[in-house]
Amino acid sequence: MIPAVIPFTGLDVIFAICAIIGGVLFVLRLLLTLIGFGHDGDISGMDVGHVDVGGHDIGGSHAGFQLLSINGVMGFFMIFGLLGLALRRGSQVGDALSVIGGFAGGVAMMAVIGKMFQFVQGLAVSGNIDYRGAIGQQATVYLHIPDNETGQVEVCISNRMRILDAVSEDHKEIKTGERVEVVELIGSNTLLVRRR
Repeated sequence: MIPAVIPFTGLDVIFAICAIIGGVLFVLRLLLTLIGFGHDGDISGMDVGHVDVGGHDIGGSHAGFQLLSINGVMGFFMIFGLLGLALRRGSQVGDALSVIGGFAGGVAMMAVIGKMFQFVQGLAVSGNIDYRGAIGQQATVYLHIPDNETGQVEVCISNRMRILDAVSEDHKEIKTGERVEVVELIGSNTLLVRRR
């Protein structure tokens, strides 16, 4: 006996579109990553470089977070569409349960991708950056340094631009864009700077 064919509904079309678009973009992104266009802050073939914010290198990790967002959304739509369609057409559980199941599967996929990128980021950011290399370097104030408070400077360490917390040597305000010299490292990643 031939089973009855279930006609495609509007919801099935939505699931199919989500699965196709999410799947194609996900596979394309994966292929670009494998051939070298999807790593190290590269977005659409443009290297966004390495920047360190508060002691965390974001050339890899912030871009990694962006990639997590991009890949996570693509993965969400792919799994949402596939699982929703499978539940709707295969298990015939109904519209509401298909949407809920697809949504739960998509969120789970985002969580898995997030953990994968977190793991990769942990491997990439070794914590071996020696911020003492900034001492004596010229820097530019990135976020103004208020009187007796912490701001941020942009400085080159190990051939990478990094943004680190900084305090003024004379405890006076230094405005954004001013050039300073790094005098000392305070703690693990705060720089003491003076005006040039």
